[in-house]
Amino acid sequence: MYPYQDNSIIIIFILLIICCCFSFFYIIIIGVYIYYYYYSEPDGYKKYSRACVTGNNIDNRRYRNKSVRECAKLCDERDECLAFEIYEDHDGSGYDGGGGEFEEGDCQLNSSTDRVGCPGERYNLNLYVKETR
Repeated sequence: MYPYQDNSIIIIFILLIICCCFSFFYIIIIGVYIYYYYYSEPDGYKKYSRACVTGNNIDNRRYRNKSVRECAKLCDERDECLAFEIYEDHDGSGYDGGGGEFEEGDCQLNSSTDRVGCPGERYNLNLYVKETR
């Protein structure tokens, strides 16, 4: 005889299909979350591609391994922060004139929004400026 009686194989098959569907749904939700957290633009900021601010770095500190949203959160926590720069590869040299090359995930908070004279493309930076409300 068969190890399964009557309809038990059908029930097992249906349960297997249900588990696969829930797993697929779970993977979709994780993917949407990752996209939102790492790749979408933060609320309350205007992006200026290939732009930066000369000087005016808060505490002369570069935060490492940050997403755009994480950098925005750091900026939101500081009253003096008006903008932040974050690395994006624009095929520039990356040299910033003193602190070494900018790398993926680098973030700098700024107390100014003045983009004039700062070669963001050369430094591989984008500038995010807080929108006034």
